[in-house]
Amino acid sequence: MTSTPLLLLAAALSIVPQTNVPFHRGPLRNSFASAAEDVIDTADTVQIHADDTEFSAQMQQVRTAYDRLKSMAEDQRETDVSQALNDMIFAISACHITARGGDSTQQCEEQVNHARTRSMEAIEKHKTPGGWQDGAPKE
Repeated sequence: MTSTPLLLLAAALSIVPQTNVPFHRGPLRNSFASAAEDVIDTADTVQIHADDTEFSAQMQQVRTAYDRLKSMAEDQRETDVSQALNDMIFAISACHITARGGDSTQQCEEQVNHARTRSMEAIEKHKTPGGWQDGAPKE
C-alpha cells in the first residue's frame, strides 16, 4: 500500500529538477510580479510536516494565489513564471507525501528550496528581511 505513493513520489521528484531551462527575460507587469510574490510568500507559510487537514488548508491558499496569477499571464514570459511557480507548488506537495510517509524530507526540502529559487529567478527578484528586492541577491 505504501509502495504506490512512494513510486509516485519518486517519479514526481525526478520531474522537478528537469525544469532548469532559461527563462524568457524582460520586464514583468507590476501587478503580475506582485501576484507572483504573493504565491511565493503564501507557499513559504506551508508546513510540510503538518497533518493532512492543515496542509490541505494551507495548500488551498497557495493554489488560490497561483490560480489568480495564472489567469493574469498574458505572454510567454509570464507563462514561464507561472510554470516555475507551479513546479514549486508541485515540489511542496510531493514533499508533504514524503513527510506523511515518515521518510526523511531533507532531499525533497532541498528540491522545494531549489524550485523556490527558480521561481524568484523567473521574476528576477529576491527576498530580504526587509521585503522583496529587484535582481539576484548580493553575495
